[in-house]
Amino acid sequence: MAVDISGLSYFGPVYTFLFVFLVVYALLLKTKILGGVMWIDLIIALIIAAIFSTFASAHEYVQSIVPWVAVLLVILFLIILLVSIGGKPDIFLKPGFLVIFVIVLIIIALVSAVKIFPSIFGSSWNSLVYFAEHQAKIFGGIVLAIIAIVVAWVVVKK
Repeated sequence: MAVDISGLSYFGPVYTFLFVFLVVYALLLKTKILGGVMWIDLIIALIIAAIFSTFASAHEYVQSIVPWVAVLLVILFLIILLVSIGGKPDIFLKPGFLVIFVIVLIIIALVSAVKIFPSIFGSSWNSLVYFAEHQAKIFGGIVLAIIAIVVAWVVVKK
C-alpha cells in the first residue's frame, strides 16, 4: 500500500522560509558583511526570509529553483563518487569545474526567473522558455551540442 505524502505541499511556505533563512544566515556568517555579529546576522536573515515568505512570487521562485538545485547537487555528488572510485577526485578542486557548476546554477536561476516573472523579461525570453518546454527534443539536442563543443574545446586546449 502506497503512502500519500501530497499533504506536505501545504508546508511549502514553511520550507521556503527555512531555506531562505538558512542560506542567508550562512552567507552572512561566512562573509561577515555586517561585522560578524551573530545576532545581527540572525535578525537580518529572519527579516529576509519573512519577506520571501510573504510575497507569493518570491515564494514561487524559491519553490521552482530548489528542486533543480537539489537535483544538480545529487548529480554532482554521484559524479564525484564515481570519479573518486577511479582514484582522481582532485579534478573537482580545479577552478574550471567550479566555474561550470556556477554557470549551471545561474542558468537554473535565470530560467526559473523568466518562468515566474514573465512581465519583467521581454517576450523573447518567454518565447525561449516556451520553445524549451514544448520542443524538448530540439532544445535537448542544442544543449547537448553546446556541451559537446565545450568538452571538445577543453580537451583540445590541453
